[in-house]
Amino acid sequence: MKNTELLIKLAAPNVEYGPRAEADLARILSTPAPTPPKMQKTHRNHAPLTLAACAVLVALIGMIVFRPVAASATPPLMEATPIAGSAQNHLMKLAELRRKGAWPRTAIELHAWSLVSEIDAAGKVVASNTSPTVSSTTFSPDGSVTIETVVGRPFPGQEVKDLPIPGTPLSSEHLSAEKSVAASASGVLPEDADQLAQWLETAFSVDPANTEESTLSLLSVLVNTTVTPAQEATVLEYLASRPDVTLIGQVTDRLGRSALSFRIGSDVDNYQQNLIIATDTGQIIATETIYTGNDRHDITAPAVTSYEAWERK
Repeated sequence: MKNTELLIKLAAPNVEYGPRAEADLARILSTPAPTPPKMQKTHRNHAPLTLAACAVLVALIGMIVFRPVAASATPPLMEATPIAGSAQNHLMKLAELRRKGAWPRTAIELHAWSLVSEIDAAGKVVASNTSPTVSSTTFSPDGSVTIETVVGRPFPGQEVKDLPIPGTPLSSEHLSAEKSVAASASGVLPEDADQLAQWLETAFSVDPANTEESTLSLLSVLVNTTVTPAQEATVLEYLASRPDVTLIGQVTDRLGRSALSFRIGSDVDNYQQNLIIATDTGQIIATETIYTGNDRHDITAPAVTSYEAWERK
């Protein structure tokens, strides 16, 4: 079975879909593996994929109106204030803060948006106007997971014509412990930075020296699972060890939280991955993908092409 088809079946087993839906999803989805213990690589051009996102995108396919989208129809860029200090020093301080922090809650509220594009009959890239989504994931003591997803509020400046009403239900899923990605991943994420490299190679088949792929693989765990403070601190320590992680500055994220923004790796393929970390807790709270190239005609660089911002409750 194709990766895209398998993801759809995992996320929304009762949804009927056709060639267009599969083609759209294949272009916009990264690909974490559906079954443990070996998990496939994520793709650096997109935010980490959740099972909820698969179901939501299937539901949204029927709502999408494809037409050229102006640059102003993508979310506004975060305004960053430069601050003194290196990325490595700030990350180590955040890791220390996180390691002393509170134990995680039993739910994650995820706010997400992704630009969806297709190729029209003339071979031109045509982008869509799609709504943000809000997914509430609840982790039960027995290891099962419940995911409820609704349409989110439009981002500032977004055209609201043809968009579904905020709060409109998109999907509802209950995953048993055996089927839950969370049940397979969170328990094995190391709490020691010295063990993280081997874990990345074993769990995701990625080279720990590849900062972009490693970070996105780690994020696919963070947005799908509950993790301990020590596990999350270990991720920050790994990032602090990477020479291609750059401090962007102080930002306010899309949920109004004070944070530091870091660029992960390079943007030689015309996309830049940013990681957002809360300054009061040291928690990783958001990720964004920024288009920086000049080979697209549906959007103008720099432009946000996807974001995920989450809150543990």
